[in-house]
Amino acid sequence: LTPEFYSDPINLVLRPHASPFGLIGAVVGRWITGWDIGAMSMLAFFSLSGIVVNDSIVLVSFLRRDVGAGKPIVLALTEAVRSRFRAVVLTSLTTMAGLSPLMFETSTMSTYVAPIAVTICFGLTFGTTLVLLVIPALILVLEHGKARLHQIKQRLLEQTDEIPADTSHS
Repeated sequence: LTPEFYSDPINLVLRPHASPFGLIGAVVGRWITGWDIGAMSMLAFFSLSGIVVNDSIVLVSFLRRDVGAGKPIVLALTEAVRSRFRAVVLTSLTTMAGLSPLMFETSTMSTYVAPIAVTICFGLTFGTTLVLLVIPALILVLEHGKARLHQIKQRLLEQTDEIPADTSHS
């Protein structure tokens, strides 16, 4: 981890917060369908985390490109979500479409494959929605907070420059 990692709000949002979005959906899906969380579910949690983080990376890479080109953060976020919406949603939908027959499997193998399908499908539904809504909102909040802290720092520096130095010692 470089020092820039901690000062870049995009990294602070992307790394620790993308995976739980999908995991929340996976747990809700397990609760709705009545499947217990077992070893196969845990395996699916890892797969799901990778997919949701990948969706975040697709979104954030476009954001970084636009911000690097000098666009204001609000415009860059709007354009990143608008331009990558289709790619992120279609990736998730095709994954869910491919796994949905496994959720309704009734054979003896269903005890192995259905928990994986349920975990990934419900997790993607929830995770994709939150990645497209919450990640941009968190980035915007953190960017505004960073700008506000910079303004406060500048004001404090200006105030210390205005205080005359006391040269008389008694």
